[in-house]
Amino acid sequence: VSVHVLDGEDRIWGQRDSVPGNGSLPTTGWLPGEVVADHYEIPIQPDALPGRYVIEIGMYQLETMQRLPVVNQEEQPVGDRVLLEELTIR
Repeated sequence: VSVHVLDGEDRIWGQRDSVPGNGSLPTTGWLPGEVVADHYEIPIQPDALPGRYVIEIGMYQLETMQRLPVVNQEEQPVGDRVLLEELTIR
């Protein structure tokens, strides 16, 4: 899993990549339809300017570094990332 904090120009100001569950919940053990809750603390670069940022999440294949597709309920690909809520850095 890759979690980024991005500015309005998609520049990364914080990042954390990890196997879910801090390494204890690899996707190879997930069951279809299972919901996996995971928590991440993202360090923000000290030179980040005050302003609005967005949280981006995605998944990738570790061996190839290729991002995995995000699909909708109809199993249609809709990209390779999900943008979550905005946050403000002060």
